[in-house]
Amino acid sequence: MNFTRNLIALALTGFVASTGMAAMDKAEHAAAKDRISADYKLAKEHCDTLKDNAKDVCMKEAKGKQDIAKAELDARDKPDAKSDYKVAKARADANYEVAKEKCDDMSGNAKDVCKKDAKAAHVRALENAKVARAEAKPADNMSEKRADVAEAKKHGYRGRAAFKLKEMDEKHGLLKPGAVIVDLGAAPGGWCQIATEKKCKVVAIDLLDMDELPGVVFFKGDFMDDDAPDKLKTELLKLDRSGLADAVLSDMAPNTIGHKQTDHLRIMAVVEAAYYFACEILKPGGTFVAKVFQGGAEQDLLKDMKKRFEKVKHIKPPASRKDSSEQYLIATGFKPLDKG
Repeated sequence: MNFTRNLIALALTGFVASTGMAAMDKAEHAAAKDRISADYKLAKEHCDTLKDNAKDVCMKEAKGKQDIAKAELDARDKPDAKSDYKVAKARADANYEVAKEKCDDMSGNAKDVCKKDAKAAHVRALENAKVARAEAKPADNMSEKRADVAEAKKHGYRGRAAFKLKEMDEKHGLLKPGAVIVDLGAAPGGWCQIATEKKCKVVAIDLLDMDELPGVVFFKGDFMDDDAPDKLKTELLKLDRSGLADAVLSDMAPNTIGHKQTDHLRIMAVVEAAYYFACEILKPGGTFVAKVFQGGAEQDLLKDMKKRFEKVKHIKPPASRKDSSEQYLIATGFKPLDKG
């Protein structure tokens, strides 16, 4: 049995040494998978020379080593808390399966105790893996945020939110050259940048300062203030004789206090204010986009939207972090009410 363990360990250690810890390209990944399969086949062939329980234990060890190697290979391509957990789980499962086979070689009370101990050890190992995953998540999130900021800077964007609008536009065709856009909650200006890249004219507002951008008229202020909508309407008249916009985009999110129901009410108040403003200034066929959070828009609001727009849907752009509850509400094909 020691020879069997050494054979399996040597084959899979050779795999680890040859691949290293760096991420691989597709060809390297495929070659590594082939080596894992070949090593497993070699180990199984040796196991087949054994008999009875020794053979069963050998097979479980070989299968467990293969599963661990596969998990480690995947973790090299995506080193994060989730991948580390999968590796730890593969190890725990492999040890448990081997332990159970060894217990089967016993009899009576000794066998029962052995299996009970093996199960307890398996549960502890999985719990430890879950704790490690939970503790590592904040670091993963910070790393992800830093990577997002670096990627935005690489493309000359002011923030990672720019990618969200870019993805929504590419999929749903929200921005057209020459269109008049109102950007609510604009700072630091990522959405404005995407809009101006598409040759749109933009009127924007935010509580925070925003550096100037060509093609963007910016107001510093709270959209929820009574006079804010009129300021935006005045500027729209300068951009288009109709005083109307082709799209209203809202990335606004109010400050939250951690009380779920109160926070939801605050968020929906902002979404509704943006929506009713959009209904006042959108051209026929216009578009409304607003950030919402888990649960989406209220049913009453959605019901009203579906009367005023051809299509209404909730989406989560790929650029939104997986652990974020944010979604975006997209309403297209605005239908003004008949004033007659």
